[in-house]
Formats: sequence, C-alpha cells, structure tokens
Amino acid sequence: MSHHPFDSFRRRVHHARQCGDLYFASLISKETIESVFGEASSILGAARIYNTSVMLWVFPSQVMSIHHGCVSAVAKLITYRVANGQPACSAQTGT
Repeated sequence: MSHHPFDSFRRRVHHARQCGDLYFASLISKETIESVFGEASSILGAARIYNTSVMLWVFPSQVMSIHHGCVSAVAKLITYRVANGQPACSAQTGT
C-alpha cells in the first residue's frame, strides 16, 4: 500500500487543528517561508508583529478554524508569542 506524499502533512494538520493552536507555525518554519519568498518577504518583513511568516501562520489558521474570526486568530498568535518567550501583541483586531 503506497502512501500519498501529503498524508503525513494532512495528519499533522488534523492533529494541530484538534489542539487549537497556531498550527501552521509548527508545520512551516520561518526559515522555509523566508527561503521561498526571498526578497518578496521584505514587503511585510519590516512589520513588528505581522511579518510574512506570521501572516502565513495566522491567516490560514483563521480560515480553517470553526469561528473564522480575527479575534480567535489573534488570540492564537498571542498564545504562540507568549509560549515562545515573546511579549503579547495587542488583542485589538481593528474591526
């Protein structure tokens, strides 16, 4: 029985979604994003909080969540930042 190359990725996404965290951060590293986007990552790279990596971690998790709201996505980012020794960002979503 052969396995599809994305089976492992799908399992990891499924597991991460059950945990409710900022799962794309564990699936796609900042270094990978920077290498793929190259100079284009500088468009958001100067942003203090919402740089290219963060946008690629937060937005898909927002779209894939049950709630689809900014509040939930920002809460996940705050949790991720604090868990990684960074200061919490503002919970204000601008909506």
